[in-house]
Parts: sequence; C-alpha cells; structure tokens
Amino acid sequence: MENVKHLDTIKGINEQIDSLDKEINSFKSLAVSMAKKTLVVCKELESEGNKLKANLEELAKKFVSLQEEYDERQGATDTVTKQENVETLQKQLSQEMENTQQLQAQIHELDDQNNELVEILKEKEAQIAKGEAAIASLQLTLEKQKKIKIAYQSQLSAEDVYAKGIKSYERGDYSEAVEWYQIAAEQGEARAQYDLGLMYANGKGVPKDASEAVKWYLKAAVQGYVSAQNTLGWRYLKGEGVLQDASEAEKWYQRAAAQGNASAQYNLGWMYENGQGVLQDDLKAIKWYRKAAEQEYVRAQTNLGDMYRKGKGVPQDDSEAIKWYLRAAKQGNVDAQEKLKTFYK
Repeated sequence: MENVKHLDTIKGINEQIDSLDKEINSFKSLAVSMAKKTLVVCKELESEGNKLKANLEELAKKFVSLQEEYDERQGATDTVTKQENVETLQKQLSQEMENTQQLQAQIHELDDQNNELVEILKEKEAQIAKGEAAIASLQLTLEKQKKIKIAYQSQLSAEDVYAKGIKSYERGDYSEAVEWYQIAAEQGEARAQYDLGLMYANGKGVPKDASEAVKWYLKAAVQGYVSAQNTLGWRYLKGEGVLQDASEAEKWYQRAAAQGNASAQYNLGWMYENGQGVLQDDLKAIKWYRKAAEQEYVRAQTNLGDMYRKGKGVPQDDSEAIKWYLRAAKQGNVDAQEKLKTFYK
C-alpha cells in the first residue's frame, strides 16, 4: 500500500510539473510577442521622423535659395518688373511657410504619439518584469517539485516502477510509460530495458531511433533477457541500428536458443541452412528447426517438412515431411497447406 501511495504522489507531481511548464512557456510567449510589437512600432515612428526631418531640410534649402533670389531681384532697375518679382517671391514664401506649419503640426503629432508609445513601453516593460519574476518563481517551484519527485522515486523498487510503466502503456499513455521504463531501466530492470528498446524501435512515446533501441536491447541481453537476445540477433543480421554483423547475430541467437527461445532456434536453423554468417550446415539446420518445431513454431515446422521432402541433412522421407506440414497447416500456415496438396494429387 505504501508503494501505491508513492506512485499516486509522483503522478500528482508529474501533473504539477506539466502545468508549471505550460505556464512558463505562456509567459515567455507573451514577452516575445510584446517585444516584437514594440519593435515594429518604434521602427515605424523612426521612419516617419526621418521623412519629416528630410522634408524640413529640403524646406530650409528652398528658403535660402528664395532669399538669395529675392536679394538679387531687389537690385533690378525696372520698377514694374521689380514689383512683380517681389510679389511672386512673397507668394512662394507664403506657400513654403504653410508647408512648414503643416510639417510642424505633423512633428507635434508625432511627438504626441512618441510620448504615448513611451508610456506604453513603460507599461509593457513593467508587465515583462512581472512575467520574468513569475517565470523565475515558477522555475523555482518546478525544481522543487522535481526534487520531490526524485525523492519519491528513490523509495520505489525497479519492479514497482516497471509495473507503473506497464499500466501507463496499457492506458495508451506512451510518453508516461517511457518515463517509467527509463527510470526502471536505469536501475537495471532488464524487462524495462527491453521494453524501452521497443518504444524507441516503434516510435511510441519517443521519436523513432533504431540505434537507441539497440542500446537498450543490449543492456537487457547482457543480463540474459532472452527476448532481448533474440531481437538483438535479428538487428545484427539485418543491420538495423548497428552495423550488419552476421557473426554477432549468430552469437545472440545462440544465447537465446540455449534458453529455449523458439524464434532464435528457428533463426539459427535458417542461418545454417542458407549459410548466412555461418558455414552452410544442413545437420545444424535440422537440429535447430526441430527444436523450434517441437515448440509448435510454425515456420520451423514448415521448413523442417521441406528438409525431409528434399532429403537435406536427413534421409528423404515424405511421411516425415507430411507430418510436419500437417502440424503447420493446422496452425493456419498457407505455405504448408499448399505443399500438402502436392502429396494428394
């Protein structure tokens, strides 16, 4: 009952940690969003200010030019022409003065906008500061929760943790199952190591990773876990997650077969029959096919029937071939069923 209590407590801690992570990410997203918006507005105001500045500089140049032209025309001898020139210049100066007043009004409006933006920035900075403080507080709480979780986990046996992983897997919560398998696997639980390898091989709860799968299969296989040994043999034979190495495949199949694993026994028989990674040897093929076939391993039964039908490694014997084909056919093996028909035509 005490272990169950610990497991429930850890589940609650996990939920708190997930909630804290979500809050932290939310605050961070808000801060980034506000910073981006502020940067855009500042760039727009800076652009408008630069345009107005350029317009004022252009006006200043026009005033200087008009003043020089005015001074030149003041010295003209023709009174009528002089008067006309003065009136024209006065109109131009008046127009430029209106333009200047408009620009000054725009500058005042821009100043007002800038002042509003400064106030908004101050408010946003205050919000960001609060958000950063909240994030820091949440992170501290998160670290505390993780420490509490570790403390509870340390009170559980590897077997208890593995059992929790099995329950998570059965519920379809593969991410949580991986978490429990990982803890148990690191404590040396061979079943958890093998199941963790399967999760990586199939991409359940974690990204698919053949090399990571092999890493955990190997840890379990070294401890004598027969399913891991057989699976590791297949990985070496196919070169999945490791460099292809038939001799390593044969080594791990031998270890699993010695423990009575029918799949490994069949695989050894196939390797010897076909000379894959080993010297071709029909007698050894027969030996391993028979061991697997006697455990009702259907493919071994069919292959053993083939060996008797062809007289490979044994005297040719149709009755023995039929016997093994029948056993395989009763298990629904279509290949064996088709081969049986050839004897009754």
